[in-house]
Amino acid sequence: MHPHASGFSLILAAVLILTSLGFAGAQELAHWTFADGAQGWTPTNQARVSEVSRRPGTKSLAIRQSTDEEQDSAWLSPVLPGPGHPLRVTCWVADNYTVQNDFSYAAAIELLPCDAQGQLTSAGGNWRHFPWDDTRKQSQYWGPLTTAGLLWKFYSMDFHPAPGHFRLRFTWPKALARGECYLTDVRVALAPSEPRPPAPAGTPRADSRYALEISTPANANLFYADDPLRLEFLLYPLDGKPIETFTQPVIEYEITDYEYFYVASGTIPFAGAAQVAVGVKDPKRDRSVNLHKSVVLTDPAARQVGREFFLHARLVDGKRVIAEDTLTYGVVNPRRTDPRDYQRCRFIGFSSGGGFQSTESAHPEQSLRDKMGVSVVHDWDYHGWRTAQPNAGDPIKPAVRSAFPKVVYCPNLEQMRGRKPGHPWGDISTMAPSWATFDDPFRPGCKTFDIDGYVAYIVAYVRTNREAVLSVVPSGLERTVDARTLELQRKAYTALKREFPDLPVGMMIYGLTDPRGVDLVLKEKLYEVADFFDDHMYVSAIDWTQVNRLRAELQKLGLDRPLISTEFSRVGGTDQLQRARDTITSMLDAHAHGMYQVNYYNMYLGNPGEPPLRDPILRGSFPGDGFAWMQYVDRPRVSAAISGTSWGRGSYGGDERGASLMPMLQCLAFYNFVQAVEVADLKTTFKPTPTSVAYVYAREGQTIMYLVLSEPTAPATLALTGDVPYTLQDLFGRTDRVTPTSASLVVATLDPLQLRFDREVPALYDPATAGSVLKPVSGGINTPVLARGATGTVEVILPPVFARAFQATVTATVDGRWPKTEPRTVQCSPQEPVSVSLPVTVAQDTPPGSYTFTTRLLEGNKQVSVLKTPLQISEILELELGSVPLTRRQAPAITATIRNLASQPMSGTIRLDNRHFGEDSLPTEMVQPYRVAARGQVTVSFPVPTGQGNLAASYTISATLRDAGGFTLTREDDISFQACEKATGPIKIDGDLGDWDLPSLHPIPFERWFNRDKAGELEGVFYSRWDANKLYFAAVIHDPISVVTGEEQVDWTDDNIMLGLYPWGWHMGEPLNTGYYREHLGPLAGGGASFLRIGHVPSGPSTPEGAEIAVKRTDQGYVYEWAYPRASVYPLRLEKGGRFRLSLTLIDQHQVPKVNWGEFSWLVFSGFNVNVDAQPSKWRQFELID
Repeated sequence: MHPHASGFSLILAAVLILTSLGFAGAQELAHWTFADGAQGWTPTNQARVSEVSRRPGTKSLAIRQSTDEEQDSAWLSPVLPGPGHPLRVTCWVADNYTVQNDFSYAAAIELLPCDAQGQLTSAGGNWRHFPWDDTRKQSQYWGPLTTAGLLWKFYSMDFHPAPGHFRLRFTWPKALARGECYLTDVRVALAPSEPRPPAPAGTPRADSRYALEISTPANANLFYADDPLRLEFLLYPLDGKPIETFTQPVIEYEITDYEYFYVASGTIPFAGAAQVAVGVKDPKRDRSVNLHKSVVLTDPAARQVGREFFLHARLVDGKRVIAEDTLTYGVVNPRRTDPRDYQRCRFIGFSSGGGFQSTESAHPEQSLRDKMGVSVVHDWDYHGWRTAQPNAGDPIKPAVRSAFPKVVYCPNLEQMRGRKPGHPWGDISTMAPSWATFDDPFRPGCKTFDIDGYVAYIVAYVRTNREAVLSVVPSGLERTVDARTLELQRKAYTALKREFPDLPVGMMIYGLTDPRGVDLVLKEKLYEVADFFDDHMYVSAIDWTQVNRLRAELQKLGLDRPLISTEFSRVGGTDQLQRARDTITSMLDAHAHGMYQVNYYNMYLGNPGEPPLRDPILRGSFPGDGFAWMQYVDRPRVSAAISGTSWGRGSYGGDERGASLMPMLQCLAFYNFVQAVEVADLKTTFKPTPTSVAYVYAREGQTIMYLVLSEPTAPATLALTGDVPYTLQDLFGRTDRVTPTSASLVVATLDPLQLRFDREVPALYDPATAGSVLKPVSGGINTPVLARGATGTVEVILPPVFARAFQATVTATVDGRWPKTEPRTVQCSPQEPVSVSLPVTVAQDTPPGSYTFTTRLLEGNKQVSVLKTPLQISEILELELGSVPLTRRQAPAITATIRNLASQPMSGTIRLDNRHFGEDSLPTEMVQPYRVAARGQVTVSFPVPTGQGNLAASYTISATLRDAGGFTLTREDDISFQACEKATGPIKIDGDLGDWDLPSLHPIPFERWFNRDKAGELEGVFYSRWDANKLYFAAVIHDPISVVTGEEQVDWTDDNIMLGLYPWGWHMGEPLNTGYYREHLGPLAGGGASFLRIGHVPSGPSTPEGAEIAVKRTDQGYVYEWAYPRASVYPLRLEKGGRFRLSLTLIDQHQVPKVNWGEFSWLVFSGFNVNVDAQPSKWRQFELID
């Protein structure tokens, strides 16, 4: 017998009956747990038996790929006889990749035919991949998992081998992947015969043989208001065969907005469609055989300015759906800034974008900047000097810019000084002229440049482009400041002001929110060499304390130095609705604190190296780092109206014919904000209620006001006194005309609401009078949660805010078509409130979600008030997944809570798609019955096997509810088992954890490494507790080498802890609330310890007032202990059932002595809290328990 087959005759002779997961009655051919080693499997290259296991008494096979030469690393199983019957292979896998370009690069298993001696007779290729979970990927500072962070997942795969022998191979299908993968509990059995379930009845689906693609001839799918609204429909086969002849093909289309509000619909005959040339050559999608139809929509509703529209089209032939597609588009009519106002511009664009030109558009300005109505761009200049003056003594010949757009000029060599030669993104030696570079005396190993020569270049650039240059920031962005930085700023300011005395010259203080940055300005009197100050701000909310301090100190000197931000964004999530809200509210906040000019970090998925999306992501969360406001989609632009010939795919806002750039909600929200407040003067900001804010601007004889809630609380109903008519615009661009009758009612919600008055309302400009013009009132709209297909009642209470009595009509709707309500006539009185009950009916096919519900109060044909409030539409049963946390006293479990909105009891079963938990080699079947009373609630629990609740990770779990009445509901959620247990007694913050009762707690391990190869002996665990007044944390860290340099405040590049705390719970699919707390905490060089908070919830404190910390140095590391009082983590509920999400990172500096930022590693618990990519949805959730 061949050695590969030895030891398996007994296994192959046995017939085992498996009892779950489709194995009933199946014959088992083999089962390996690797408890005794490889058990006959043969390794190649980087393949080993690992002690890592998912259950006691087992081991695993591991393969690794750290270079392309290790791509052949693999394990090959013993020879097995093929029974001539389909086989089912099951296994458990834990992936630990750091690079996975797409799923096809992941490790895989395959079934290979061989002869009886084990010689392979096929090269293979029928891989079943083990990819990572894309939703957990972060764009920056990604590293391998710790052993504790590994998640085991069950896989079941069917193969159809020919009769004969075969072997399994665990391998890497491709090079370029990086990381490890572990395999255990491998079973091979006959695949059971399972009949396929019948296809569900319902809406006919598109024929998979064809693809329909919609494109436009408008850059970024943004049409000017007077452009023809042309749409291009392209049909092509996916199988390469000719297109059949259709009987009566018709395009049916419907246009909606982000909230599914109906806009327009119609039909378009597809007759006359003809072949068109497509310049994109895609081997996966051959579009050379096609039918193309070009149409112009004329419906005025489809041309409303300032809204994101979703056009869904289906090509039908009778009752057959041939293919379907959806695109997003918008219509814009940008306001053009008077050249006399350029210095007052509030908005900076990253770049112009642009691309092709439509011959049907009267506008040569086709860039995104033009379409937004932005007049200023931000120009980094890295290589300009090297090109302009390659040799010493040569005349300086800077690049020539057009006079428009205006530019904030940022020559940025100074930022590059910290890069050593050979840096992949360039350094001083490759950016500055070679004759002007020399060794940097402040930064060993780096180059610097001749300051006088550089200043001469900057002046020459401005001289050449004076008509375009609006302002200059000469001494670099995002860099530390040393003597050479100060010398450059002083010399550049002097030289520029000598020749251009009216030119604003500013300076970046990278850390205006840091007291050290303000100290630097005051100590070095930088206000004498800067007309304004610049900063880059990527935080959940800005702490303006130091900015206010700086402004106060300058006022003492009789000076005013405005602020700008050449890079700016509120961070903390990827949901499109949340990002649209945050775009507006963060800039409102910036304007209110004296930052007059902002370059909002609006970026694009689809930068070089990233392929366009196959289909647009229409709503909800968008992949990436949260900055996307447009998306590149695989929709070649085939319109004959396009004059451009490039079939490239576009990048950084440039739009070419090879792929379509499509707008997202954030894009149109930004557009509307620009139209409203560009060059407007901010008059005042005030709070009509404790949780709402009004921002009041004036421009060209009009008052513009924004109204929004500052935290997630109930909507605030407000009375606006006065009779000045105004146009109300919501976040989605929908507008209403309001003509008050001495007063009107408005509602503040989380969606910023714009009111543009026909003329100025001076009483709103003074905080002393503004509160009497806009003030809270009792009453408003009370909308219950409504089940689709059901009827409910909306209660309307109109407070007595009007000066006279009048007869009014009350109407209520979402989009004019639903829900069904009848208008009510009421008599409004100046003395008494008026109550109205509106029965509403929700259609069964209404998608669940939150909608804007609009209640209108009319006097005749005149709208005297428009009130917009959220309306929540639910299924008749609501299903919410949760957990029972793991503690020393209780085993973990997954919970499913069912809420019944029906008037009768309901019952059925809930099944979890369990791929993570099992006591033996197969997952535990998780099915439970439920019965819930009418309008009641019940919770069903699914126990998790002992030892299998991972406290370093969380689990994506899917549940399906099947009601006995035929109702089916599926939910997916992020499940964590972490507990924050109540303190058993007083805890003193002194670095001694004796009062923590640590034996009663599970230590929380860390999940992931960054820079593991240099981490040395870094290890650690942490703990948490709570009581009625405080939230406590402790960490025990093994770090033999201590690096601590901060004297008055912790230095984030020293040994320290970075914490991110989101003070709410969260369920998958929900928008995040705005904001989270981020801070660094750690020891100080002179003893003691400190906090550095650099991000907070907008309605919470910007400093951890009252927080306590102690850090004790041990022989081999640190003991951290710290506590937050309730107010410092507002609005976290310090009570049983409270929840928060946490990111915790151990930062270990290991360069001694540290130079600049030094070199560091870190251990991460859940998502890394980097400013530009902080996503609390990827953090772990803790529940407060007794």
